[in-house]
Amino acid sequence: MTPDAFDQLLAEVANKLAEELTDAGLLLNNIVIRSSSEVVETLQGRAYAAVHTRAPSLPDVVTVYQAVVEVDAAREGKEIRDYLERLLRHELAHHFSYSHEAMYRIQANRKEMSQ
Repeated sequence: MTPDAFDQLLAEVANKLAEELTDAGLLLNNIVIRSSSEVVETLQGRAYAAVHTRAPSLPDVVTVYQAVVEVDAAREGKEIRDYLERLLRHELAHHFSYSHEAMYRIQANRKEMSQ
């Protein structure tokens, strides 16, 4: 996928999620979602698909790494759009101060309720 096509898809997914959050009464204030062709690795050598950064007096920034998204989506057998939606939901949850543990509990509860 070209970087321009990826940026367009990312914008579509981000706008869809912003509408859903607004409809739910949540406002996305002071956040920037951007893409990058760079690859950032963790100390364990695993590449990040996205990074959420927060600094005082500046907007939160979610940087989405195209190459990692494409590899991870293919590995999981998911369409890039579906992978991006899940990824952005995760990063936006961080924006609203949810920890990984809280997100895992919510996912577990959803699975229980759907069975």
